[in-house]
Amino acid sequence: MDGSRVSRAPRRSGQRSRSRPPSDRRRADRGGRARRLGRRADSDLSWVCRPARLRHREHRRRADEEPGELGAGLHLEGPFLNPDAAGAIPLDELRPVDLDLLASWLEGPVRLVTISPELTGALDAVALVTEHGAVAAIGHTHANARTTRAAIDAGARFATHLWNAMAPAKARSTGPVPELLLDERVTLGLIADGRHLHPRMEELTVRVAGPGRVALTSDRVEHPAHGPDGKLLGGDRAGAALVARMARFGLQEAAAMASLVPARLLGLEDRGRLAPGFRADLAVLDAELDPVETIVAGETAWTVRYPQT
Repeated sequence: MDGSRVSRAPRRSGQRSRSRPPSDRRRADRGGRARRLGRRADSDLSWVCRPARLRHREHRRRADEEPGELGAGLHLEGPFLNPDAAGAIPLDELRPVDLDLLASWLEGPVRLVTISPELTGALDAVALVTEHGAVAAIGHTHANARTTRAAIDAGARFATHLWNAMAPAKARSTGPVPELLLDERVTLGLIADGRHLHPRMEELTVRVAGPGRVALTSDRVEHPAHGPDGKLLGGDRAGAALVARMARFGLQEAAAMASLVPARLLGLEDRGRLAPGFRADLAVLDAELDPVETIVAGETAWTVRYPQT
């Protein structure tokens, strides 16, 4: 050894080891998610906009110091969104499409960008996101069918929380939802928490598109808080609870909607399956589909066998 620092490679399936319980500083997701996208719904992206040299240096340092702890990337849900379909996103955070600004953000750890395709310059933004190797998503939109198809043809491959914050389909004006639902190139994000969608809308989506095109999402903006029993507050939107609700379509299918489908969308070819050589980011559920253990990079990061803190 030459004395230089050697970073530990993430453990793979079949290389599992156990670790001590997480400290207050290092908490694992107790809701059944071992890996997720960070989500920003505003334009405060100072970290992303740092000079690339400094940003990449910090990203490498964090990867060395906290192996397995980094999220899968960043989802920019805005700020290039239609104000009339903003949903819970503050209107003062929205702005017109700015391709130069978007290009600077795409130099960082951005994997997914949601854009309203009806905005001026939005189709160019979709193409720019795709050219940088990230995933362009359609969401918060009142786009008509023609504009939605144009965005898909430009490279959009994801529908951000289908049905929610989108113009409803009508008999003579379909809007974005049918185009997204019927186009096999598009993966459909679904907030299957029992509040955002009626169960029959969930069923309609799965029956029309098939479970292989549905990616479950929690729709969380802030880091989830923990209750005194160690469970996530608002836990019906945590990963394990979404799987439990969608298990009526088949447990294997529901598990894939929460793992393999989003991994495939984001180009994460080393995860999403229980197979040799795949990254061991696992959520372990009991017979009632409640989370009992979270494994990150092959190490137990949280389990019900440890005292709750």
